[in-house]
Amino acid sequence: MNSFIKPARLVADKLQSVLKVLLTDPDADKMEYFSKILAELKEIAKFYSYGFPEFIESTKSKTVRTKYSQGGDCVHRGLLCPSPILNLIAGCNKGIWITSADEATDNYYKYRFDADNKLLSVNHYNYSASKTIPDNIEFILRRDNIEYGITFHSSWNEVSSVSKSVYADGHLENYAFADYDHSTPDEMFLHYEEFIYANDQPIQADVYFGISPQLDLFTLDTFHLSYEMDHEVSLQKISQNH
Repeated sequence: MNSFIKPARLVADKLQSVLKVLLTDPDADKMEYFSKILAELKEIAKFYSYGFPEFIESTKSKTVRTKYSQGGDCVHRGLLCPSPILNLIAGCNKGIWITSADEATDNYYKYRFDADNKLLSVNHYNYSASKTIPDNIEFILRRDNIEYGITFHSSWNEVSSVSKSVYADGHLENYAFADYDHSTPDEMFLHYEEFIYANDQPIQADVYFGISPQLDLFTLDTFHLSYEMDHEVSLQKISQNH
């Protein structure tokens, strides 16, 4: 009997210790939340790995309008990046609108929209490699208030990144992005942003960098957002946590 009770007590004590950490350590609780997001993005990448032909066919049949922009390579989707601050964090601009691919003189994006003016896909062109063949294509999926982005690269049966944007009343609540490598799917790092609003404008952003549940690692910066007369956003870092 004692040989059974002692290990059982050890397990119970260990479980209580874990529960205590989860209940009292906000970082542990947050990491569990991030783990679920990464697991979801990973499953989406795996599920749609061979969905490129269907995505292309569906997108072409629904497209009623296209737009183009140049530059903005350092941010997700260039001018149509879901995050309102990612370009400021990265220290670059989102690019400029151009009228057509013929006007491009550098890397550029092509955006496709449906009849409801919803974004369907985003083609990115590496101008020095090919002005007519995209090096990656992102397809946008929506479910209720959630928008997913699935980016294909290279041979078009290789998902290279996945994103998730959650909206409430038309406002971005949080944004998650992760690169994906099918050869090392468990080594994904997550970028995550969440926003606080006032008067229909985001006024504070918690930005989590380099999130890795596997390494139990992330960096958190909190920013205050302010707005100029021309509605340009500026950031002020108000806290940092490593």
